Amino acid sequence: MAFRRDLHRLRGIAIVCIVAGHSIIATDWSASPWQRHAVGFLFNNWTVVFVFIAGYLFHHLGTGEGYGRWIAKKTRTIAIPYALWSLPALLGSAVGVHAEPRFALALFGDAGPWRYLLYLLTGAHSIQMWFIPVVLALFALAPLWRWAARGRDRRLTLLLLACVGLALLFPRGGTSESLYLLRRLAHFSSCFVFGVWCAKHRDLLDRHRRSVLLGGLAIATAAIVVEAISPHQFASRGNPGNYALKMALCPVLILALDRPLPALVDRALGLLADLSFAIYFVHLYWIELVAGAWVMRVPLRFSGIPGWFWLSVGVLTCSAVVVLLLRRLAGRRSRILVGASPPRQPTAPTPAPQTDL
Repeated sequence: MAFRRDLHRLRGIAIVCIVAGHSIIATDWSASPWQRHAVGFLFNNWTVVFVFIAGYLFHHLGTGEGYGRWIAKKTRTIAIPYALWSLPALLGSAVGVHAEPRFALALFGDAGPWRYLLYLLTGAHSIQMWFIPVVLALFALAPLWRWAARGRDRRLTLLLLACVGLALLFPRGGTSESLYLLRRLAHFSSCFVFGVWCAKHRDLLDRHRRSVLLGGLAIATAAIVVEAISPHQFASRGNPGNYALKMALCPVLILALDRPLPALVDRALGLLADLSFAIYFVHLYWIELVAGAWVMRVPLRFSGIPGWFWLSVGVLTCSAVVVLLLRRLAGRRSRILVGASPPRQPTAPTPAPQTDL
């Protein structure tokens, strides 16, 4: 597959929004709860976009490989860096310097020391790590996605509609439910299949570019307006409006980003995209330092939208610096050990490295 600058840039935007969404939990919103709700609605649940990108790339990169080889590659490039990045949280919890999430203790507290293994298998040791078991399960269902993608267009479309219906029937929900991983697998399968569908029908999207942009923006605007006037205070990650907003933005952004950008913006998004998978792992450690999850707490207070903005910028910058340093130390093995592709060689330009999500 030729390098797609639209997907690469979208990955950079997605990781920025994911970091910003998680920074909400370390910000004091007591003086302006409505601002927290608005920021949460806009910046939470960008995992939808990450899963969409995974589905899009699967159509181009995963449909032609043998199933065993495909799973082995994903285990090597996703599960290994996930386990390595999980070690600080797991060891910190074991020795009492890192607070175990309350939902994790509620689910697995009765398992004694074995709960740390259950944390690793389910991602319960940190609020963002559930994504890895879910995306690995989506990859394990590769035969189903291949069957739909290789058949008639109607087959893939019907599967997409069925998955969207399943997502609406089973909203993302919280992490306190005993079957939350299965619920999220059912929910996010629609995002994955939507990525596969858009990849297969990219020519159609390009031909009807104006209609897709207007339709997607109309859905996104309607979701924001309904949320603003709704008397119900929905959870910003689990309500149908948030899901509709992020799903509508996926085709809009891949079309909008397939255009020339200012060189500085393009380079920044490209760098963040290269580091996005590793930043996803490391950024919560910085947020937890501020939120007080570790014994060593950063004595800083961030309030309202200005505080949230600067916290997001600081977390993103610190995370990128850490990943860049570790990527340099890991060298050619950085993709497996760190989760970031090795640096490109400036003397021999090549297509952007294949990333995993």
